[in-house]
Amino acid sequence: MPARIARYCETYLNLQYAELSEEYYYHSLPFCIIDAVYSLGVRYSSTKNTVIYFCSIEGLQRLRPKGVPYPDISEQYSVQQFERLLSCYSDYNQTAAELFNNRQRTSTRGGILKAEAVHRFARILLRFNVNYFQDIPKVILTEQFESDIKSIPGQTYSTSLKYFFFLTGEEDMVKPDRMIARFLTQVIGGQISQLNTQDWLLQALQILNKKYPSLTLRQLDHEIWKSITKK
Repeated sequence: MPARIARYCETYLNLQYAELSEEYYYHSLPFCIIDAVYSLGVRYSSTKNTVIYFCSIEGLQRLRPKGVPYPDISEQYSVQQFERLLSCYSDYNQTAAELFNNRQRTSTRGGILKAEAVHRFARILLRFNVNYFQDIPKVILTEQFESDIKSIPGQTYSTSLKYFFFLTGEEDMVKPDRMIARFLTQVIGGQISQLNTQDWLLQALQILNKKYPSLTLRQLDHEIWKSITKK
């Protein structure tokens, strides 16, 4: 199966010129929180506009140049600063309107405003002493951190969390969302489990690396996402 996936990827994806989009080069960690939470279940254009709006309202630099490493922590807008700002609002409807210009909820049934989910996400990061990009290694593959994030309504599955790690620079994960599932269904048909997604794409990457040695799992995932969203 991985060989079949690798052949399909090489045929239909632009692997030779695989490139991450601008959101993979945010200037500060809080923007990754906003993006990861607001991107769930919607068109990405609305998520991008949410981050742009927040940065514009607060006068913050949204992006660093492509390919440039994390900025020094002295140049970043910290999670602590972000959480303090969110705590100034007593009503998440006001937060959603004034800071994000986006009143989306984590679910149409029993969900909370994504503005509240963003705040909860930030507070959890602070409990694990994560303020900047440089702090992310403290929580990657940390079971308690993952469990705490999953306790946020709408975050039960790992899709947003893995995407958050993607945005912060993690190269060795797959975001098991509907785009990846749709792509793999095109290749092999049938039901695709999250476990199969990670395992099969990792093995496919090992095959592809013989021809594209610099290709990472994150880049492969993103090229798949781009191919599906263009259709």
